[in-house]
Amino acid sequence: MGMREWWRNRRAEKTSNTLILPETEHVDDRALVTGSVDAARTDVTSGAYDLHMFSDENFAEMPYEQVVDDQLALTRIRLFKIARTTVLRHTQRLNRAQAHVDKLTARHDGVLRQIALKTEKLNEQLEILNGTRTGRAGLNWPGTPPNQTTLTSAYFRLLAPYAVFFVVGCVDLGVI
Repeated sequence: MGMREWWRNRRAEKTSNTLILPETEHVDDRALVTGSVDAARTDVTSGAYDLHMFSDENFAEMPYEQVVDDQLALTRIRLFKIARTTVLRHTQRLNRAQAHVDKLTARHDGVLRQIALKTEKLNEQLEILNGTRTGRAGLNWPGTPPNQTTLTSAYFRLLAPYAVFFVVGCVDLGVI
């Protein structure tokens, strides 16, 4: 893995979790339940339960029962958020992996297409060289072309521009 790919993956991982809410901090339910149990004991020992049952307002539940119900509702909401966040994280990880697989599959298909095109072009050129098919200009090229690059022709190709410049310079000196 090259440096560019490492940086791209690192940047993607760093920014990918910004869309998902962070996990909520752990709340100690036992402390809240213990507090409501203590409130219930206090109500029982003080006789507030009897006063509450026979009060004029006709409350449906004692204050500590309401605290417990509220605590259970908050716990249910918190657990739902934690479950949703966990599911979203796993879904995001799965989607990222699927996108990576799709990207690699597309790259693989592109390479296979290039190989097929190169093979087709090579077969076409071999048919032209074998004489089974004519070339672009309609000419027949049987056999392989001879190797026309020799050491002297290579020197000539390299030195030709300098030789032309030297000849033109000599002609200019002769004219002046």
